Amino acid sequence: MKYSYRTYILLLTILLLFSCRQEEPVVDMESGFLLTLGEASVIVDTRNTPIELGTPVADKFNVRIVRSTGEVIYDRAYTSQLIPASADSYTLTASYGTNVALGLDAPYYEGVATATVEKGKQTAVRIECGVANSLVTVRYIDANTKEESTARFDRFLSDYKVRIEVGNRGLYLPHDTKQSIYFPVGSIPKLQFQGVLREPEGKEVRYDIPLKDKEGRNISFGAGTHVIISLSYAAIDGSGAAITVEQIEVKTETISENIPVSWLPRPWVEGIGFEDRVLTHYETEEVPVTQLNFPAAIGLDDVKFTIAFDDGTYKSLNGDYVLSEMTDGQKRAFTDAGISLPEIGNPEKTTMDFTNLIDKLSGNPDTTVPTVDNIIKITGVTANNKEAVEEYLQDYKIAIKAKPVFSMPALDERNIWSKSFTSEDAVVQEGYANDIMAGIGYEYSLDGGNTWTSYNGKPWIDSVTDADKKSHHFGSSRPTPNPESGEDSNTVHVWARGKFRNFVSSNTVTFTLEIPEQIPNSNLDEWSLDNYQGSRYSYDPWAGDDEVKFWDTNNQFTTRHRTNSSSVTMANYNGMPAVSFVPGRSGWAAELRSTANGKANTRISSRWHSEKDYNKVAGELYTGTAEVTTGNNDANASSDTHTRLKNAEHPSRPTALKFFYKYQPHNGGSDACSALIQLLDSNKEVIIENTISGGGTVSDWTEITLPLNYVSGTLYEKCAYIHVLFCSTTTTGSNMEYSEQTWTLYKSATETYTFSPAYVGSVLTIDDIILVYDK
Repeated sequence: MKYSYRTYILLLTILLLFSCRQEEPVVDMESGFLLTLGEASVIVDTRNTPIELGTPVADKFNVRIVRSTGEVIYDRAYTSQLIPASADSYTLTASYGTNVALGLDAPYYEGVATATVEKGKQTAVRIECGVANSLVTVRYIDANTKEESTARFDRFLSDYKVRIEVGNRGLYLPHDTKQSIYFPVGSIPKLQFQGVLREPEGKEVRYDIPLKDKEGRNISFGAGTHVIISLSYAAIDGSGAAITVEQIEVKTETISENIPVSWLPRPWVEGIGFEDRVLTHYETEEVPVTQLNFPAAIGLDDVKFTIAFDDGTYKSLNGDYVLSEMTDGQKRAFTDAGISLPEIGNPEKTTMDFTNLIDKLSGNPDTTVPTVDNIIKITGVTANNKEAVEEYLQDYKIAIKAKPVFSMPALDERNIWSKSFTSEDAVVQEGYANDIMAGIGYEYSLDGGNTWTSYNGKPWIDSVTDADKKSHHFGSSRPTPNPESGEDSNTVHVWARGKFRNFVSSNTVTFTLEIPEQIPNSNLDEWSLDNYQGSRYSYDPWAGDDEVKFWDTNNQFTTRHRTNSSSVTMANYNGMPAVSFVPGRSGWAAELRSTANGKANTRISSRWHSEKDYNKVAGELYTGTAEVTTGNNDANASSDTHTRLKNAEHPSRPTALKFFYKYQPHNGGSDACSALIQLLDSNKEVIIENTISGGGTVSDWTEITLPLNYVSGTLYEKCAYIHVLFCSTTTTGSNMEYSEQTWTLYKSATETYTFSPAYVGSVLTIDDIILVYDK
């Protein structure tokens, strides 16, 4: 019976085990986690910290792995072996110790990571572990030397310690201990120094220690926060004591620098300067730090790698290498190329540095070839007695783009205006011109090249046909002038350059914007009276002989009888100025009268008037001067001439002429007045012009704008002269209407006189002439 009983028990056990295994989910034994534990690289040099308490080796850590469903698939000691896991996402927590509410020398370590397992694949996970609670250490120092010392405390106190309270828990930290007090993250501890005086014997001393940083802020206790409090003692007459907080230092603690090799992580590869393992670099770009780092606490054991460079100069380096087997000649070739290799066994030199190589690499001038690719393949890394997992064995690429060589021509002066300018196309010297031109934008500076702005605020536009990117308009306001010494105060210097894809810059060209000058005496307030005979006057639109004579009138023609006539003949011929001043919008305005007065007209005993058609002229106001020729025959002046010379100098090109006017056609009839603006080049060829005419009575001041209609894409020569002409009538000669009148003329604001007989037709009044600059 005994044998049968045992057999029965054995069979029952096998059945139970089989039944339990049938209920467990099927686990893919080829997939799962390969774990390594690590810590942040933080120097630890304080006492009573994890470094002095001993380092927890890896097998003392507990690892808990929780599936996305909440199922715990692993909760036991750390292992470096494969932990099987089905395809899913997981949260992995590694911990060591107990997160006590309050304890002496009770560090708690923890690290958390998330990872996903794919079917049939092993997932390498590195869990960064660190001190996960907070701690406080108290030091006793000499107030004078700042050195650690309890001498003064011992001299005056028979006993002393610090009490720390967290919530409803409290602990004492004796003065003769090297321990620290640990508590959970986020706690708000309260610290109090407590002592007993020797004299008077038994008197207690209490001092609440403030937990403030050097800026006076409350200290926030996070993971690894270590607050080191330094106290000093001073005796006070009258049997007292003063406890002073000399310093409160806040540090972050990790585990320990002296980690056993058995706990050190697998090596991995850290690409510095790469993005997704690729560095794209233009030849002229500032060289970034470019490295492959192999973190290894005790140095590298070995690195296997392959060089596959397309750069023609450095193809000689191509091949497979094992760091420990490289010859001195091979290492020298890498050094000469600018590549710094790591050293085996040296924890200070675990980096393969390519920074000094990059500036020597070249792109392909044919930009249809995007980049010249230089590949570094990491095929194996050994450190800490472990091999790097496959996911770190990757290719890293340094892709070099060619430096496009192009220049910025000087601007065509015809494309420089007062508020805008257009650059010439950049000239490509090296590279595929179409691609480079498509990538070139333009930028300007107003401070000598210290700061740059894209034309119209736009960066380069990837379009060969986009002509707008070459032009810039400053808008309604010109830039602030930046004249050099001795220059016009309105001078604006501009620096311009081309820029390839916002990176490679061309040479810089400099130019000066046109100055939007107004016409002198444009408000028509300045006049001179010419008293040429008796009570006869003519009027000149300038202030005096020494003033700028920018405007003129045809008065010299309508009063030309004064040139060689006697006073008697002059009275008979009865010349009259066609233009004079009258009160304007503010100050004076110009009154232009159509007149039939003039040389060779005769008047007999006030009975009749012998008119000459060549004396029937418009009143004219214009810029520049005129040439008047007269013959010697006062009775026949048909050969006399009046020629406007269009010689008023003006260096800039306005976009419109604006002025105010009134108009009174003769007897309210159908006569019309006119205005003309012409810009002329240095040869007095017309650059652009426009004219306007109109009739009808205009009694109130009315503003007129006469635009200059520039055509986009057309080049307009620089302006040298401006000709503005106002005429009181468009009908002169025999068909000009007029009548005999007595006319009042101004000599000053308070003095007038009459002229009679005056043969006057239509009257045009002009004031406040403005040149508009919108281009």
